[in-house]
Amino acid sequence: MEVFSALFERLLVSGGGLVVRERATGAVIGSSSFYEYNEAARDIVVGYTFLARRCWGGLFNRELKALMLEHAFKFVDRVWFHVAVTNFRSQRAMENVGATLSHHVVRESGGVTAEFIHYYIDRPSTMKPKPAERAESSVVKQR
Repeated sequence: MEVFSALFERLLVSGGGLVVRERATGAVIGSSSFYEYNEAARDIVVGYTFLARRCWGGLFNRELKALMLEHAFKFVDRVWFHVAVTNFRSQRAMENVGATLSHHVVRESGGVTAEFIHYYIDRPSTMKPKPAERAESSVVKQR
């Protein structure tokens, strides 16, 4: 649990941590985050997504990623996803949302070393970057 506590603290302090709420009830059902924003490359990473077990395999993750992509593409041209090599469910989810597998990387996070698969999605050419807008959604930014 200490690894998760440290991770969540870093994400909240960075300003990229998000709380995921169920639209129907307002209950907290998970979290996700934006991190490693690279202004020069016009890209960002979405990851460290955790959802309540009852929300696995349904539309929750797909809607969450769609909302995060919609928001990110207002500012960047590419969104990366770092998925643990052992997380087959998330790998399938990346394929289902049309992400492209790029490469494998061994990373250290919170004192733990693990192998990750890096996927990406490019901003559709029909979607132009826009000035910042406040979107109404199930995802609430946590400070």
